[in-house]
Amino acid sequence: MTSSRIYFGLALVLAGSVFFVNLGQARLWDRDEPRNAGCAREMLERHDWVVPVFNGELRDHKPVLLYWFMMLAYSVFGINEFAARFFSALFGLGTVAITYDLGRRAFRPEVGFWAALMLATCMMFPVAARAATPDSVLIFFSTAALWLYAQGYVLAPSGAGASRSGTGLVLASYASMGLAVLAKGPIGFLLPAGIIGLYHMVEEPLPRGDGLPRFARWLAGIRELLHPARILAAVRKMFLLPGLLVTLAVAMPWYIWVGMRTNGEWLKGFFLTHNVGRFLHPMEDHSGPIFYYPLVLFACFFPWALFLISALAQGIKTAQSTKPPGRFMRFLLIWAAVYIVFFSLAGTKLPNYITPSLPAFALVTAWWLDAWLRGSESNRRSPYAVAWILTGSGLVVAVAIPIAAHIFLPGEEILGILGLVWLAGGVACLLALRRGQRLGFMVALATAAWVFVVGLFGVAAVRVSCHQRFDYLAGILRELRTSSQEPVTVAAYDSLEPSWVFYLGQPIQFLPASQGPDRIRDLAKSGDFCLLVTRKRYEQICEKLGRDLVPIAGVPYFLKKHEEILLLGTSEVLAKLDQPAARSGPDHTAEAAPAGGTVHRR
Repeated sequence: MTSSRIYFGLALVLAGSVFFVNLGQARLWDRDEPRNAGCAREMLERHDWVVPVFNGELRDHKPVLLYWFMMLAYSVFGINEFAARFFSALFGLGTVAITYDLGRRAFRPEVGFWAALMLATCMMFPVAARAATPDSVLIFFSTAALWLYAQGYVLAPSGAGASRSGTGLVLASYASMGLAVLAKGPIGFLLPAGIIGLYHMVEEPLPRGDGLPRFARWLAGIRELLHPARILAAVRKMFLLPGLLVTLAVAMPWYIWVGMRTNGEWLKGFFLTHNVGRFLHPMEDHSGPIFYYPLVLFACFFPWALFLISALAQGIKTAQSTKPPGRFMRFLLIWAAVYIVFFSLAGTKLPNYITPSLPAFALVTAWWLDAWLRGSESNRRSPYAVAWILTGSGLVVAVAIPIAAHIFLPGEEILGILGLVWLAGGVACLLALRRGQRLGFMVALATAAWVFVVGLFGVAAVRVSCHQRFDYLAGILRELRTSSQEPVTVAAYDSLEPSWVFYLGQPIQFLPASQGPDRIRDLAKSGDFCLLVTRKRYEQICEKLGRDLVPIAGVPYFLKKHEEILLLGTSEVLAKLDQPAARSGPDHTAEAAPAGGTVHRR
């Protein structure tokens, strides 16, 4: 018991350092983080806990659970990056704890520890745990549902799950699915329930089909697997009907409420566009071939994915056993396969979609590596291959990052030092293998993985984030809003980043290029007005704007070479600012300004 607590505590400490170090120091990334964080902010300011709204418009992309947690964090920590990401990190830590407990219960505390460490130090899971997105919340409640069900049925001594406590755990599993549905929609129920259903369908052995050709055996097995009697038996065993009622009791009240408040518009957009539409057709250019996810899995679960082929091969053999380890291995393999197959069939493909499968892959891999450490697994090639691949990866990263930084982030070439972490880890792994020190090999690999992810997400991400400089323009606009008695209208022409809305703290009107300068001039005459526009677009329309709008300041466009975001204002706006501005169009000189911005002067 003492050693189990030590393993558990160490796993949480290591995972917590990955998820929480400098969690709030980096600015919000991409488009999803500021949209989610901004939506929660607007809901909190409107005192509305039902209807998601971003930039003054209905946000039907995701359900409400993440926004509720963000609003709670905002109330405690204030509206900032740390608060927006806090519950993602906390639920990430919870998923690591569940993964440890599954490994401990099914195998040994050491398996639980290695699985938890793998999950915390692979490439994709820390992204979910450190991002203001619903992924970490979905992963936690989906994993919790399978964890509860496994305790109530799969890991039960008889495997029958007929006891009162077992039934309670199964129903609690469905309640967790209900929370997953509140986090990201129907997949919070469909995929965990599908995993459980498939597990019960293969619980009874399929006919061997001795004497039949291989193809005929496959057909016979599929026919037997899909036999209505087998499906109905699985439905009964998994308590599907009462479980579905529990799931609906948890999730449906909000869905009904938001449907009534929005006259069905939110439900229509969410279910038809962002669920059915995303599954049937690629959206936002996120497509890929049928083998997209097996390839992506390698990157998402790196470096531990380097053991996957050996681990899965041995896991499939073990899954054929009727003993408890075999039952749980079947459960894990089905868990992993359902996510990979389902999203491989979907039209829209993104790497984060399969992140809920990573706990299963971590447990299978940790089980295999624990057997290798104890000497019951004699495979020698995989560890040597891992060590050499790690060394080569370190060299590639050490060269590639400085080149990319020189192009997009001048001054950050030093981040190539991250490659030296993999390089040193690979060399240490090789030395340990040559000395026959298997535990030394695992310690070297785990240390390198931990140092790399902490350095990548806790240090490098913060340095890169400093190149996002829109906050300088947001400061000017806030100053103007404070000094003006009239509301200040802010619009963006042909380009609007969600982070602009979040950091400004007020809606920004989007003007597509099709509306042209005429619409801009009309808005400029209506009162205090500012326009955000890229330099390229401004140079195209400046003559048509005349003297209605002139540049106030500009900042570089994040990760876009030779582009700048300009803030334009009317004469009335300029008069309210302390700084002078150019009045002669795009030909101007610039002097340095705080926070990496430039003030345009005559």
